[in-house]
Amino acid sequence: MHDLDADVKAYAALAAALAHAADRGAVLDEHGLDEDGWEALEERWSERLAADEESFGDRDGVPPLLVAYAEAFAEASRRADASSLLGFEAYVAITRELARGREVDRVLKAHQVPLYLYLESHHHWTLRLATDTELAARFRDLMYG
Repeated sequence: MHDLDADVKAYAALAAALAHAADRGAVLDEHGLDEDGWEALEERWSERLAADEESFGDRDGVPPLLVAYAEAFAEASRRADASSLLGFEAYVAITRELARGREVDRVLKAHQVPLYLYLESHHHWTLRLATDTELAARFRDLMYG
């Protein structure tokens, strides 16, 4: 039996990777699957998740397999999102130029960065800077040092 068939975390990680993938074929190849194989795997897991929900009945809460899937998918999505963002130094370089009054369109075009990517990266790094004092000190050094 393939790990993806037996392990809800492996299945959720693949589902998240595919949701964020620029090249689905490469992700599927990496796991020894094609689109038909993925569809069959998805169908098997949909049936398992539905059976888990059905067997859970009217009890309060969420069925355990669905909880495990949701948690694993969310964690894998967070990792995929962070890996697709601007690196810290690239983010700071753009932010430094913007802080100096340069036009947003020109700065982003010069760095070949679409606005959505800068905004998503800004959100990510702002949250990190708020909780990581060492990173915040490094940010200040790069911005103003």
